[in-house]
Amino acid sequence: MNKQGENEINGDKRSKNEQLFKCGQLLERQIIRLWWLETDCQVFLQFCEAKIETGRLGSLVHQLLLGAEYNIRRLRKMCEVLSIEPLYFQFDFKEEIVQLMQFSKLALHDFVIEEMVSHWNLTLALQCLIHYKLVYYESMAGWCKYLKLLGIQELLEDSLDEYLHLDLMLKLLTESWE
Repeated sequence: MNKQGENEINGDKRSKNEQLFKCGQLLERQIIRLWWLETDCQVFLQFCEAKIETGRLGSLVHQLLLGAEYNIRRLRKMCEVLSIEPLYFQFDFKEEIVQLMQFSKLALHDFVIEEMVSHWNLTLALQCLIHYKLVYYESMAGWCKYLKLLGIQELLEDSLDEYLHLDLMLKLLTESWE
């Protein structure tokens, strides 16, 4: 093989390595964004669970809380597999997540503290919460081939399936109130 052919092959390898590195960085940012969302939701749901009486809505909040805890574990596992260091958690998506969670937190505040809002508004807030999570996890679907290569695709699919199930449960609950 001539010198020019070797240079082209080495250039292609370097280009592919750079693309994989950029892919890895984007994936890390997405996983960290999900981690921020799940931890913020977990805090919100813990407060919610402590304030809402038992019943179907309380049961749903408890399931959402358990789901958030499981997903945080799944995301930690993804971080281990991908060797994402705690240093990478400096990406601060907190402001973005705070804005997403604002409606849910306001509805809970009204429901618990001022007793102005019915179960409907809190249910709507929980639907928004589930919707936010579904959007984030569905945005990861584009990474399926890459995640499959890394052996962590199942972790993502489990989280997505769980939120689809909870979304359906919440819809059935609201239909039973009508």
